[in-house]
Amino acid sequence: MDHDFKNQDCQNLNFEALAKALYYLDDVALIQNLNKVLSDLFGSIRIDNWISLVKKYHLDTFKEIFLSVGNSNNLYKIGTLIGLLKKLAQEQIKLDSSLLRQIDHIPNYINTNDIHNIGDSYLYYRDHSLKKAEVATLLILDILTLSTFKNKDGDWIRSTSGQITKSLSRKYLNKVVVPALLESDHKSLLFNSLLDSCIKKLSDKTKEKPKPLKTGPERFLTPNIMPRYGKC
Repeated sequence: MDHDFKNQDCQNLNFEALAKALYYLDDVALIQNLNKVLSDLFGSIRIDNWISLVKKYHLDTFKEIFLSVGNSNNLYKIGTLIGLLKKLAQEQIKLDSSLLRQIDHIPNYINTNDIHNIGDSYLYYRDHSLKKAEVATLLILDILTLSTFKNKDGDWIRSTSGQITKSLSRKYLNKVVVPALLESDHKSLLFNSLLDSCIKKLSDKTKEKPKPLKTGPERFLTPNIMPRYGKC
């Protein structure tokens, strides 16, 4: 099965039948042989189907697929992956080592994608058409949920916070980071770090002195059209 699905428009297709077939076949070797296909189709398979497959085969069976998706530079796929990790974490009283290792990779996953460049494009995400800013907000919300399991890992907190806040444009701040912080119920150390970065950025903005307005005739002239005097 070597078809390249990357260029296919898969958003209107239902891959639940594929997920169910893989579940009932109970064939680890088949899953591993389909690593590339499943990586390409990752965002087209519902999170609840992925959860069923992970419970059937164990998380480590899919670690190569998850690494490929996490390094894909695809906001939609990375958001789906982190949403999957969040749901898996919420179902466990104590996280197993395989899931913790996946959470460890989150700073690298978001580093591969420019979540700060939100634009006005739409993505088909979790059965809905959402603006890229909304997808990025959901991504940060899921990371904040997972961060409660990493409160004792200072390096992870610093790295994750640094990746999320490395480019705090006004649009990204107002449409992504601040809404995520306002909506989150998880006041973790990562939450506090993001909040501090936002406050510092806003504080720096208020300290910027406005440039004085030109009041004379020169206000109508730009450097490129200033008259030049001298010999012709």
